[in-house]
Amino acid sequence: MNKILLAFDGANVSGGAFEFARRLNEQEPILLVGAFLPQTDLSASWSYNAGEGPLHIPAVESSVSEMISENMLQFEAVCKSNDIECRIHEHFHQLAMPELVKETRFANLLIVGSEKFFGGDTAYLTDLLHDAECPVLVLPEEFSWPEQLVLAYDGSQASVFAIRQFCYLFPGLCGLPATLVYVGPANDKDGSLPDEPYVEELAAGLFSNLDIRHLELDSRNGFAAWLSGLPAPLLISGSFGRSLLSQAFRESFAQKVVDYQLIPVFIAHK
Repeated sequence: MNKILLAFDGANVSGGAFEFARRLNEQEPILLVGAFLPQTDLSASWSYNAGEGPLHIPAVESSVSEMISENMLQFEAVCKSNDIECRIHEHFHQLAMPELVKETRFANLLIVGSEKFFGGDTAYLTDLLHDAECPVLVLPEEFSWPEQLVLAYDGSQASVFAIRQFCYLFPGLCGLPATLVYVGPANDKDGSLPDEPYVEELAAGLFSNLDIRHLELDSRNGFAAWLSGLPAPLLISGSFGRSLLSQAFRESFAQKVVDYQLIPVFIAHK
């Protein structure tokens, strides 16, 4: 049984995140943990610099509001009505975000609603993705259940690791049409993928309906545009690795997809 963590901040409860978890539970029973963080004053300063420690967000008194308590009760009731085994973890203190990161160490998957997490502020979400110690599924509030998978491959260890982690967690989705995509520059006429024979052997064994494509794009914006034209895709990416500096991963194609809140994005890194 997979332990899946849902992160909610204050009154911002993501219905999209819960819906994906509910659908997963229909396929195979899960343990769903609702982690309720305090509602915060986003205008307050927060201390985080790449490589200098975990994100610290100052809590305010409203974090213990009646609305949050009602949301926790509703979460428990909805889980019960959908036959989902659940737990509730409260993080009503100043070290809420570091505690959430610690919880990811003991979870198989973290699901986050990109439009609801701290009011859709992508800076908070980006830092969580950077520090999470388990794979993360980022979801817009409105999405279609995946009809196809897009495996973002750049030849790196991280991209291959993400593909394997997805299959371990979602074996029921690996029968969907899957496209292994290598994004190269528009003037790259070679058309070959890094370590192509190896990645083709691996991916063909994991996905029963596999296609391999080399996209020639002028910019990373072009990849997001290409994705938006596909029917109900789910992107699998190894971006946001710990070895990347903040400015580097903010410019990644996966970051742009998350920022634009287009489609479900699965992110895994060591």
